[in-house]
Amino acid sequence: MKKLLIFLIFFICAAGAHTVSNGFVGRLGDVSGFVPRPRLLKPASDIVNLGKEKELTFKWSVHEATGFGRGRRYYEFRLYKGYDMLGPALVLRKNLSGDTRSLEVSADLFESGAVYTWSLKQCYKGIGKSDRSFQSFKVIKQKGLRVGRRR
Repeated sequence: MKKLLIFLIFFICAAGAHTVSNGFVGRLGDVSGFVPRPRLLKPASDIVNLGKEKELTFKWSVHEATGFGRGRRYYEFRLYKGYDMLGPALVLRKNLSGDTRSLEVSADLFESGAVYTWSLKQCYKGIGKSDRSFQSFKVIKQKGLRVGRRR
């Protein structure tokens, strides 16, 4: 009887170790509140030229919480002037539908030579918000060179 009990304990521990190494705990983590961050796609460079543009488009790709792909309620978009993501530097905040994958912001909102940081969180019903993904970029407003017509 004692040997059977030791065998069962060993078997349960071994099965648990195997399950943990195969990511089962990660899936349980999703259920208990883990929400992966969205992947920021655009702007993708450290410098953004808005010389001819009327809008700057922000784009992202989802990173799904396992088993909760349809439970995303909304995205929390924030734009800050500078590198600090603190209240006084906040320029724009929007909650966007969970189906949204991009946002267009008027170029008039941006000052040439200034640095901006945007952040994005995805928010799920019942399991909470992701950590924020963020990226900084410098805005320039330099129109391209015009090529004259030949006569």
